[in-house]
Amino acid sequence: MFYFFGVFLALILVFIFFQVITKMKVVGGNELGIISGSGAEKGFRYMSGGRVFVVPLINRFETLDLTPFTIEVICDTAIASGIIPLNVKATVSFGIASNNSGRVRAATRILNIAKNVGELKKVASDIIEGHLRDAIASMTPEQVMKDKDTLVKKMIKVCKSDLENIGLEITTMNIADVDDHRLEGVDEPDLYIALLKRVQTANAETKAREARATSRANAVEEEELRRAEIIVRELENEYE
Repeated sequence: MFYFFGVFLALILVFIFFQVITKMKVVGGNELGIISGSGAEKGFRYMSGGRVFVVPLINRFETLDLTPFTIEVICDTAIASGIIPLNVKATVSFGIASNNSGRVRAATRILNIAKNVGELKKVASDIIEGHLRDAIASMTPEQVMKDKDTLVKKMIKVCKSDLENIGLEITTMNIADVDDHRLEGVDEPDLYIALLKRVQTANAETKAREARATSRANAVEEEELRRAEIIVRELENEYE
């Protein structure tokens, strides 16, 4: 009887030790640990970095990756002001919100979606693309082509609230390319944006030639000044 009791107690201790080992969760610095059933105000609490013991049958533990994701957002036939269709390509980095309210929304609204990186990227891409089209529609093709920073600022401004509502935020964004959308049957080699690019290239080449010419002129002038100084010093020496 004593032997049976001892074995039973040993099994209990082994079980407890096993539970402690398996239910002790380590949360990395690039992760958000979500502990459900914790008795907190919203029924869950979160932590980033550290470790937590998950009580069996009471708590549930899941994680959100805080590492930013980079996606390529392509807007085909985005209509700029003046009803000119453009193809705009943007590179966007986004991730889970860094503030408390944003992380709470992420835990309540996209926890399951975030487990599938491809699905999370698609959700973010659809939101960003829609607002990018709206921002393009408020600008002329020249502005889209030449003032990409303004386009980015406009897009982020209108897109920010929708992303925050699901616990996401944009970390960086840049417009990678702007080009004409070529309609079927249009064989013209140079459309609107192509002509703008040619003008920009020509202007850049002109400025480069002017800069080179100015540099050469300055170099000649400096050389003449040095030569004059040498002659003056020679004459001074000869006079002495």
